[in-house]
Amino acid sequence: MIDVGNSPTRLLGSLFVLGAAIGAGTIGVSAFSSAPAGAAPVITVNDASDPTSTPPQANCVASPEGDCTLRAALAEANTLDEDVTIELGDPRNVPYNPSTSYSVNPGVGELQVYETGGVVDLVGAGAAAVDIRAGCPTGCTNDTRVLEIGSGQAGGAVADVPGVTISNGNAPPGEGSDCGGICVSDPGSRLTLTDSVVSGHTALTFGGGVGLYHGGSATLTNDTITGNAVSTAGNQDGGGGGIYVVNDDTSTANLTVHNTTIADNTVTTGGNGSGGGIDVFNTGSGFNPNLTIDIDHSTINGNVISGSGAQSAGGGIAASDGSWQLVDSTISANTAGSGGGIMDRATVSSVVSATFDTIAGNTATDAHWWQPPNAGCRHGERRREHRRRRALQRQGVELSRHGWHAALSGL
Repeated sequence: MIDVGNSPTRLLGSLFVLGAAIGAGTIGVSAFSSAPAGAAPVITVNDASDPTSTPPQANCVASPEGDCTLRAALAEANTLDEDVTIELGDPRNVPYNPSTSYSVNPGVGELQVYETGGVVDLVGAGAAAVDIRAGCPTGCTNDTRVLEIGSGQAGGAVADVPGVTISNGNAPPGEGSDCGGICVSDPGSRLTLTDSVVSGHTALTFGGGVGLYHGGSATLTNDTITGNAVSTAGNQDGGGGGIYVVNDDTSTANLTVHNTTIADNTVTTGGNGSGGGIDVFNTGSGFNPNLTIDIDHSTINGNVISGSGAQSAGGGIAASDGSWQLVDSTISANTAGSGGGIMDRATVSSVVSATFDTIAGNTATDAHWWQPPNAGCRHGERRREHRRRRALQRQGVELSRHGWHAALSGL
């Protein structure tokens, strides 16, 4: 349902076009488990710390086990040309350096997955028990993101990450100051995140929580992306408090969001701000049909863009690229200058379909009422279409001139 004030309209059709791209540690066993022929080897992390001098990755395959940190386990996995499973139990129960979380030491930098011969499965014992957290207890400046997935090679790297919390990352200032939590950084690289939480990350430009770059893809299922922030310096632009997708004219990429909550993320900027929840941007001409965004049974709620910049757009979603599909999802209580719920920033046409969605209670603090063009419309038709567009704007849906007519024809 799209709530348009006192007269809500139920979308009973299968397609509503919103125009141009609306925009567990085990004690006493080997850290490396032998597996049946053809099965992926298993590494069990048994140390919750991340010292400046990383223990040798060989510790993770020793028998009896050695001191195997998460960083050492990933280093070992990255040398194997096959699928690898890394098990993370409750960090309070591991034999070496137990703690409330698995540490990611800013003095060493982000954790990396760059194995290209198989899938790295980073399996946690549940998001409530397993927190992979950037920072150290005392004596350091936290300036590292938590995890990067990318090989720098054709084909990319692939990681499946179920049952964890990823928290407290801060984008490194020497790497563009973007992507505070998780980066998927290469064409063909892919993240599958399931039953997990991404929270408390910061970036100075784009991508507070999750960033997908030039062909990087992600599938998010049963996740929560919350409390992440982009806060720019001076009059710099910023966007993608929860998720940022930047693509070009040729790379194939996909963001799939299923049964996931993207909530209470923020963008604060002295320049132009976009996409408090999700921001999708194209560095080329503005439209790549090989980029798809599929969102179903999900909630985008309470995301906010603020600051002294000239424009803020798309409190829930801002987009200038890709083909989008929204199914049985809610976009509500988001805030921006224009397009409190959804902002279409596209300069060329692409298609967004929305089926049985709720778009309600969003706030556009300085929305402008644009009068549709006169060509091809009788006077009464112009007035009816203008009223429909204003009803959409009141609920925070702001469309470009490329998409307004198609969108209004769906009401």
